[in-house]
Amino acid sequence: WVEDQAKRTATLTWQYADDAWATAKGMTSATTELDRLVELAHALQPTQRTPIRLPLSMPNLPANMPLAEIDVDTSPLQDDGLDYGTRLEFAPCGMAENGGVGDCRLDTDRMSVHIWPDDYRTPTGGREHVIVALSVGGRDGLYDELIGEAAVQVQPGMHVEFELFGPSYPDQRAGFETILAGVSWAADPGNDATWPAVTDWAKLAHG
Repeated sequence: WVEDQAKRTATLTWQYADDAWATAKGMTSATTELDRLVELAHALQPTQRTPIRLPLSMPNLPANMPLAEIDVDTSPLQDDGLDYGTRLEFAPCGMAENGGVGDCRLDTDRMSVHIWPDDYRTPTGGREHVIVALSVGGRDGLYDELIGEAAVQVQPGMHVEFELFGPSYPDQRAGFETILAGVSWAADPGNDATWPAVTDWAKLAHG
């Protein structure tokens, strides 16, 4: 148990199996109390596994872009409007502990996929956006040449955005056309029981 009153943070760490530890971190005055963190620790079941399922799979990504991170950023218990969806990062490694970009991600190929619980909106204002058609796994998608982003409306209330970076893709649009042709969609995106488990198709990054 470590508490930093100046920063209003507290961390509780415990061992739940051989060479296996869990950490709970309180970030507000309401969550830094020891009793609250112990209550959370008792509620966690770290040895139980529930597969993460997504409405798409990308089994044919290049070997230098394994799955490095999955970030589910949603707070439905606080406010339905705070659901920011799910982001996947395909790169040699994840982000640095401080949220920055580690050396292993510099000058390398990487792709970001963001699954939004929302509808696609055509960009407005500022510089002119040139939007062109682009197929994504057989679905009609759009490519924004200004910001280098591809998007597809999977169904009402669900759209997916793709970003591609790296030295292997000086022609980003051509890179998208090659990679996104290999996207596979769930049989019924509206029914998460039909979604494939990530572990069934993803190559995982190490380190």
